[in-house]
Amino acid sequence: MPLQSANDVHERFFLLAGLVRHEFWLHGQKPEDYGFVADADTLTIRARKQEDHDSDCELTLTDEMLFQRDLHALASEFYARICKGRGGLRR
Repeated sequence: MPLQSANDVHERFFLLAGLVRHEFWLHGQKPEDYGFVADADTLTIRARKQEDHDSDCELTLTDEMLFQRDLHALASEFYARICKGRGGLRR
């Protein structure tokens, strides 16, 4: 696979971050229930339930994950892990 530019990586990363937010919306979560951070420098997405600071979930990606995995599936997996309280998915 050819090397991807930083712009391509960040574009896919922010697309995934939007899909994660949409996944929460699909499951009836209100925007004020969760705080989201999408850190493009470290390719990390974090979600925190506002009233429970121990509920942080983190997804740290690689360039390969962003281009080889289905972004919708990654967003669904991220949401499912938060809902079940299993902690973060890491590289």
